[in-house]
Amino acid sequence: GYAITDEHIAAGLKTVAWQGRFEVLRRNPTVILDGAHNSHGIAAACESFTRLFGAQKLVFLVGVMADKDVTAMFRQLTPFARVFVTTTPPNPRAMPAAQLAELLRGLGAEAIACDTIEEAAHEAVNLAGSDGVVVALGSLYFSADVRRAISG
Repeated sequence: GYAITDEHIAAGLKTVAWQGRFEVLRRNPTVILDGAHNSHGIAAACESFTRLFGAQKLVFLVGVMADKDVTAMFRQLTPFARVFVTTTPPNPRAMPAAQLAELLRGLGAEAIACDTIEEAAHEAVNLAGSDGVVVALGSLYFSADVRRAISG
């Protein structure tokens, strides 16, 4: 019973926002929060990195569940990374930050493990500098904490 035109749909799509889906949390440096937490999500994020940032290397703020295919996920991200800052999401299934950093080093990446999400967020922002890009991804479980740490 509604008269919805293609123009209405286009206007709605232009204004819709979905928290945690390539969400820009701040600028200078740019901090992006993305809910990618499996190989398919990471592949989609990597397409966006190529399109938006070209060859620019990114600082990744990452936490992940240990029961994911972690190696496959991070093999896709490594070519885009300047450095990974690892943290442990608040979930019993989470991979400890130190273990994730060690796995990343085994893939040939630079990785720094942090004890808390807040510490990791501050470290990532500092490493990026004012003209860099930080991308936080790997688990939806740490999204709210990352948002708080970046905004606070």
